[in-house]
Amino acid sequence: MPNRPYLFEVQRGEDVFTFSGEVSPGGFNVVVAKLGPFIAGIQPAAGAVDTLSVAADSLVSIFGANLAEESQAADSLPLPTRLAGTTVTAGGEPIPLLFAGPGQINAYVPAGLEGLVPIRVSSALGEHTINLLLDTAVPALFSIDGTGTGLAAAIDALSGELLTATNPVSRGGFVSLFVTGLGETTNSNGLEVAKLPPAVTVGGVAARVLFAGRAPGFVGLNQVNIEIPMEANPDAAVPVVLEQIQSSHNP
Repeated sequence: MPNRPYLFEVQRGEDVFTFSGEVSPGGFNVVVAKLGPFIAGIQPAAGAVDTLSVAADSLVSIFGANLAEESQAADSLPLPTRLAGTTVTAGGEPIPLLFAGPGQINAYVPAGLEGLVPIRVSSALGEHTINLLLDTAVPALFSIDGTGTGLAAAIDALSGELLTATNPVSRGGFVSLFVTGLGETTNSNGLEVAKLPPAVTVGGVAARVLFAGRAPGFVGLNQVNIEIPMEANPDAAVPVVLEQIQSSHNP
């Protein structure tokens, strides 16, 4: 008897993978379905925000499945555009990668991009593309645990010590916050200063912003130096809110 054809499909997200062949009557075939990269979502590397957009000149995290065949972190500058056999393009151009793993990629979205930009993850397993909205500014504060919530990743601007529950800052002290997504910068006295200065409150009280711009020596990382207001509550961990245009994020 002649062989019989078979055809089956596997759908994941908007992608459909088709597998076909022939099998003899009463027989069987073993088919290895090795699915390609799948992008589930993209957000600022500091953590989730209340928008579906990110800013150019910022660090982002791409989440999904089969994004890379193994895990690899960048160990030199300039950052590579290929890690663990995976590349990412934004608007057709390769972008720098900090880390690539099966479930997550950390990348830098360069300045100058705007609007709806196609983001493509490519590897030997295949490729997947989704559109990402790039806004003027989408600030996101880094936190100590890396989730974008809880204690802010902040240091004493004078001593450089990490601020924790056992090492708090006093009212009138100076603090450096670390952010991504402040948007475009302009050079001023050798420093890259944010064109759109943010407003910061500590416990609901406005704090004086001394500097907001690119953290010296880093790519995609912003630094905001503030003075803790004397009116701030001295006895509790209080929320820090950074606002810029129509974007905000609370750690």
